[in-house]
Amino acid sequence: MSKNILVSVAWPYANSDIHVGNITGSYLPADIFARYQRLAGNRVLMVSGSDAHGTPVTVRADSENSTPLQVLLCCLQRDVRPAQRKSPG
Repeated sequence: MSKNILVSVAWPYANSDIHVGNITGSYLPADIFARYQRLAGNRVLMVSGSDAHGTPVTVRADSENSTPLQVLLCCLQRDVRPAQRKSPG
């Protein structure tokens, strides 16, 4: 009988650049675990979210004399938009 498995993936804070540590520290282990569970016949839901709140984002916003929303929009423009242009389909 298959199990329902939930895999929750943490995103890096929106106040810094994306780097290889983000992949090896959160995305890759979660992906491997989810794939293993699917191969074992379990039903897997893998979700992630945004960490665009909290102290690190607020501190960066204060240091740049901006708002947390402006920090988030800057990071989205820098990190997400280029990735969307490179994705197939």
